Amino acid sequence: MNVFQKRNIWLVTCACLLPMAGFAVDLGEEEVKVTLEHTYTTKYIWMGYDIFSDDAGAFQPSLTLDWRGFYTGVMGSFADESGYQDEEELQYFLGYNRRFFEDDVYALNTVVGYTYYDRYKSDSVSGKDGVSDTSEIWVGMYFPQLIPIGDSYLVPSTSFFYEYDGIQNEDDVDNGWLFKFDLSYDLPIPALIQDQDKQALNFNCNVMYNDGIFGSDSAWSHTGLGIETTFEWMGFYFTPSLHYQFSFDDTINPEDEFFSAFTIGYSF
Repeated sequence: MNVFQKRNIWLVTCACLLPMAGFAVDLGEEEVKVTLEHTYTTKYIWMGYDIFSDDAGAFQPSLTLDWRGFYTGVMGSFADESGYQDEEELQYFLGYNRRFFEDDVYALNTVVGYTYYDRYKSDSVSGKDGVSDTSEIWVGMYFPQLIPIGDSYLVPSTSFFYEYDGIQNEDDVDNGWLFKFDLSYDLPIPALIQDQDKQALNFNCNVMYNDGIFGSDSAWSHTGLGIETTFEWMGFYFTPSLHYQFSFDDTINPEDEFFSAFTIGYSF
């Protein structure tokens, strides 16, 4: 199945699901929120690694369900050119997020999640060793009201990821930790769409420490800079973004990376 066939299958799936927009699943006092999303990124950069090595881009459709802080869903990553079938994947994820001290300056957003990276074609490629499935447990903490600057806030956050073997392979993954530290700031700008209430330019930066997963050295792997904004209209949204990565360790990524991403989605 080539990438265009995969994309068409996803578009057909979205077309079948969009008629559901007239209603949502009612579970008790709150309804389930459904989000359909599709991202095209000019490079698939994950935790500093260039997954599709020679700078290939990726189509990344996803479906997410949210209910009272719980979420679950699936996302695919399919290369925009041939030769990367081993690295293509489906990600199955679930988790829970909660906010504490909501009205205080030290308000804290927390999230805990699990992701399974299914390299579903890897074992079927004859003559190759294949790429292992990977499991991931992660925890994130965000402080959305800690540092007021102008009409917005500088938001510090930290995330911890533990990578280990998938279900279908044993001792194929170098288990280890990833530590990520972020700062982001929303600069309010006039809404460019008439019916949109508010809009902002989001500036973000991050730095990551890699404990030595996937045969890499233990090192500060990279720092990244990004800018994005979101356009909203009747439940649809479109988010273009630009990213630059300064790579520090050659065993993780020997090159600095510049890439862009374009996300279109719909929530109901």
